[in-house]
Amino acid sequence: MHIQEHFKLCAVVLWTINDYPALGTLSGCPYNGFQGCIVCGEETHYIRLPESNKQSYAGHRRFLPYEYPFRRQKKAFNGQQEFSPSPEPMNGEEIYNRVKFIINKWGKVNKGKEAEIQQSTSGRDFMHVEKNVGESLTGTVLNVPGKTKDGYKARLDLVHYGLKPELHPQIEGNNTTLPATGCTLTKEEKDKLCETLYNLMVLQGKEIIVDEFDNLREELCVTLCLLEKHFPPSFFDGMIHLTVHLTREVKLYGRIFFRWMYPFQRFMKVIKGHVRNKNRPEGCITEENVVEEIIEFFSQFLKRMDTVGIPPNNHNDCGIHKGVDSSSITDGTPLSAAKLVEVSAELFSKAHFFVLQNTSEVLPCIKRHMEFLEHLHPTKRKALIEQEHSRERELGAYRESITETMRWISHGPNKNIIKYDVYAFNGYTFHTKARKGKVYQNSGVSVVATDTHISKEVVTYARNTYYGVLQEIWVLDYNFKRIPIFMYDWVNNRNAVKRDKLGYTLVELKRLGHKGDPFILA
Repeated sequence: MHIQEHFKLCAVVLWTINDYPALGTLSGCPYNGFQGCIVCGEETHYIRLPESNKQSYAGHRRFLPYEYPFRRQKKAFNGQQEFSPSPEPMNGEEIYNRVKFIINKWGKVNKGKEAEIQQSTSGRDFMHVEKNVGESLTGTVLNVPGKTKDGYKARLDLVHYGLKPELHPQIEGNNTTLPATGCTLTKEEKDKLCETLYNLMVLQGKEIIVDEFDNLREELCVTLCLLEKHFPPSFFDGMIHLTVHLTREVKLYGRIFFRWMYPFQRFMKVIKGHVRNKNRPEGCITEENVVEEIIEFFSQFLKRMDTVGIPPNNHNDCGIHKGVDSSSITDGTPLSAAKLVEVSAELFSKAHFFVLQNTSEVLPCIKRHMEFLEHLHPTKRKALIEQEHSRERELGAYRESITETMRWISHGPNKNIIKYDVYAFNGYTFHTKARKGKVYQNSGVSVVATDTHISKEVVTYARNTYYGVLQEIWVLDYNFKRIPIFMYDWVNNRNAVKRDKLGYTLVELKRLGHKGDPFILA
């Protein structure tokens, strides 16, 4: 434009976000009926349900390894054994041949770009999958009118295919009853399920481990097979089947929140609110957006003015509360108001002793007496360590090796303990149990520690994982430095930690143990 010459502007569509029907239209693949899965393609397992007038995509046994017993079972599934191999996704050549009639309308595409074509035609919108699967599952389990997939027509489909005769409708005169299925809940069970979902809390900041994707996909297929045993075929629509390919999606594209539809769907409500004149909706939306962008732009140059739509960062300047200087706290950042309290002498002594045992400057002293300390009671051990500190402090004027940290720690912390309810450390936000949130569970922790076992004068070491619930957050003031420590209720590892058949660790938080050692460094 600067040299006032005509030029040809080229544009490239890198990726788009669509719902499943739009994805089928863009990729040139069918999205319902026969070949309704664009990943399975011609190997899509599909049956027509004549009474419900729907398609069923059950048959997830073939995605499991051959050694699984589900493949040999008949009665619980479609009356046949399943030994077919799992379908393989189409390669670049196959996808190119399928969509080349669409590509010809846009222009010629180099066959070297076939891998890119494959990825561009296989993306799915996770928001609609999550929404539809959740509605189908809760609607069927809670028997919600209009949302349940188990009804009279669904039972007639079982009669048509001769499956699960114990679930066929029973006609007695003018009355027709539907036998209860394995997913039929009583009123009390429905109340418990709703209460569990209402109080459900999940971990925040969970990272993706790519090596576990294959195991996760296998566990998902096992879950779908278990659902096939109890749910009718009409439950397994296209969205239920798409969950099998979710791990493959994450492998190709990475984290989900970069490409799902939630922000766009929610922004549609904002855009609709901009319409003041229904005869000119586009003009109203344009004017509102221009005004908001202008205000947002100028607000960046005006101090003491909050930006539009951007919440404040709770991690900035949040360590100063009630006269407490956050600059002296070297580890982490407090995110709540500070409280100065006095604790019992026993807890105070345990906290100070824990700092003594885990300070780098103190470790040489402990190593010199390790063999003797291991056989002592913790109280006598603490007294011996403090005695050694006092002796080295007296010789400190003659020894340059005594650090400033060791001198201050040997004096002990201030009697007034600083407590917080929320604390940020290593990119995680910790809440005490009393301050737990409504959605995220940030009061639990797992710690891998090395245990020392003494038997017949033989010392052995073993690594174990301990689980606990955060009760209090302390900051010990050693004048030169403030050291944050967490106080936990630890779970008894012997009878409160189990592993289920799928490999998940189940922890019963009410069975406590290790009460003599409640502290751990932040």
